[in-house]
Amino acid sequence: MDDLFTELEIPRQRGFGSYLMQAVLIVITALMFVSGLLFLNIIFFLAGLVMIFVDRWLFRRFHVELEYSYVNGSLDIARIYSGESRKEVASYNLAEAEVFAPAGSDHLDGYKNLKVRDFTSGTEEDRKKAWVFAIKDAKAGDRVKVLISPNDQMIQDIRRRIPSRTFFS
Repeated sequence: MDDLFTELEIPRQRGFGSYLMQAVLIVITALMFVSGLLFLNIIFFLAGLVMIFVDRWLFRRFHVELEYSYVNGSLDIARIYSGESRKEVASYNLAEAEVFAPAGSDHLDGYKNLKVRDFTSGTEEDRKKAWVFAIKDAKAGDRVKVLISPNDQMIQDIRRRIPSRTFFS
């Protein structure tokens, strides 16, 4: 049995912008209700009710986790919003990867000008510890560098699948 399945969830770091956006939505909703009560206008009051549903829908989008599903050389990446809805983001066959190395490795020097797709938690510390692979993106048609945060089991299996293109320094 040479099959390997690894599933890993990485919580995305929330930035200042997401907290600010949530605060703005709450303020707008509160202003709608207050305006409805002060001016005795049913339209503002109904707009406040609508904003509650909009807020509830949008707030789920602020809590994001990334899920890596790795099966026999194929890496599927999905976003999970508030633990409820899942959206496939990317899928890569790592046998087609040109290089697989830790971020900052000298082996990645030839790939500096490629577009970067970041599937880490978003923190600077995590980006420094990330692993990078260069691959042709099927959707864009261009080569890209993909940053991921794999666990040790995933790294070892990728090394078994593409030993000549996996580097540890």
